[in-house]
Amino acid sequence: MITVLDPLPFSRPLLDACIATLAALYDANAPLIDPDLGHDEATFRYMNYKSFKHLIPGNVRSLGVQVESDNGALVIREGSCALRTYAVGRSEYDDPWTSFPLNRNGAPAAAARNADQLRLFPDLVPADATWSPGATYILGHCGTYLNGLRAVHLCLPYGSRADETVKRWIWLRTLYRADTDGPAAWPTPNGPRPAVPPVIPTRPSVIIRPTQP
Repeated sequence: MITVLDPLPFSRPLLDACIATLAALYDANAPLIDPDLGHDEATFRYMNYKSFKHLIPGNVRSLGVQVESDNGALVIREGSCALRTYAVGRSEYDDPWTSFPLNRNGAPAAAARNADQLRLFPDLVPADATWSPGATYILGHCGTYLNGLRAVHLCLPYGSRADETVKRWIWLRTLYRADTDGPAAWPTPNGPRPAVPPVIPTRPSVIIRPTQP
């Protein structure tokens, strides 16, 4: 699924599993949004967060990664790096360099820790994705309940304080765009399958879209 050629701080099977899970839960949760009940995009984002936290441990179980909780927030660790997931925009046309999570807990704390790490390794280049062991990245996803998952960006947050929202990325790679990459999903049973099929909700409304040839 991922076609980015640059070295990435996480394995492609892990990132593919995260993107496929996001696509599935966007599709699953969208029909549950009812504006007549006061639901809005904030409701949708929270439902996606809860669904991702519930589904991803099973989806990455055999990939050799650790999934743990940090004050209730989901953190995936592979090697020396950590990965958190947050909504950062509404479409693939949003500028990812100026789109940030609204979270005021885990995301800004990660940005502040990255700044501390950078100060420990002054000879390394901040723009290099592998600049420091122990860095925490954010997998930022964009979309709405009307349009589904539209883009996913892997971002390295940087900040000076742990009590304010993230305002800066020092490294970013776009992993998925719906307008150019086609549906984000696992292959169909007739094609090659990943080593670990995704664990998705059993409700009938969930449809895993086939990969474009």
